Amino acid sequence: MRTRRDVMRATPGLLALLSAALGGCVAYPVQPAYPPPVPATYAPNMVWLPSPGVYVALDYTYPLFFYSGTYYYSYSGRWYSGSRYDGPWRPAVPPPPLRGFQPNQWHGYQTRAGGYYRGNPGWQHFRPRR
Repeated sequence: MRTRRDVMRATPGLLALLSAALGGCVAYPVQPAYPPPVPATYAPNMVWLPSPGVYVALDYTYPLFFYSGTYYYSYSGRWYSGSRYDGPWRPAVPPPPLRGFQPNQWHGYQTRAGGYYRGNPGWQHFRPRR
């Protein structure tokens, strides 16, 4: 039975054989592109939402969250994380409170966050440093 390690060891040799057979024309798979950067023209107000238990970027078009010291960004059905609200981003698994998030829920999250923030000036929020 071949292991993944065996396949990885054989891959360079197979590519060399294919390259020779095809006259040097070998198509390599395209790496998935990172998401476009969050258009962070300003540091967002990150407002606490008790349910799901994360901070959300108030008045942002894109789903940007803060949970347990990390920013999470949902783009095109994939999740990315970073140490800053404006990236850089790396592929990630969403944290437990965000695993059920669907992009069509973002407007509702914005509405709820705005209600908490504007209705109670002492509500939990922060603005990250630029």
